[in-house]
Amino acid sequence: MKDYKTLLFDLDDTLLDFGHAEHTALKKVLEYHGVTSTPRHFSVYKEINRKHWEMLEKDLISKEDVLKLRHERFFSTLGFEVDGHEVDNLYRSNITEYGTRLFDGTLDLLHSLSRYHDLYIITNGVKETQEVRLFKSGLQPYFLNVFISEVI
Repeated sequence: MKDYKTLLFDLDDTLLDFGHAEHTALKKVLEYHGVTSTPRHFSVYKEINRKHWEMLEKDLISKEDVLKLRHERFFSTLGFEVDGHEVDNLYRSNITEYGTRLFDGTLDLLHSLSRYHDLYIITNGVKETQEVRLFKSGLQPYFLNVFISEVI
């Protein structure tokens, strides 16, 4: 490892447990709308969400459409009509609040690596959400810079 001066890390599901954050955020959104969450809800949401991000990658829809439509389409499967922007704001605020759980040993590893390497984050998450999560998780001091795809 000492031959490498620079190390790049993804943020979600590498350093931070995004699966936990996503599950908790969706559960909170469903509870807000009076729906008891089930594993089926989570799998339906994940599939709808995945398809919308894939459409963005193919330039078929905008990021704003992804953030809005994924929730509108998910809630339509439950028989609800919602304002996708409002639901997305609630969802991402929950991601920010519950999305700072580190995987075991993360801080010890980064502390050790930062003594010999320049560390950077690369992420394709939503800028505002990722910046807050990075700060709240205590990860920020270990990294020289953060590269977020939507900014670049």
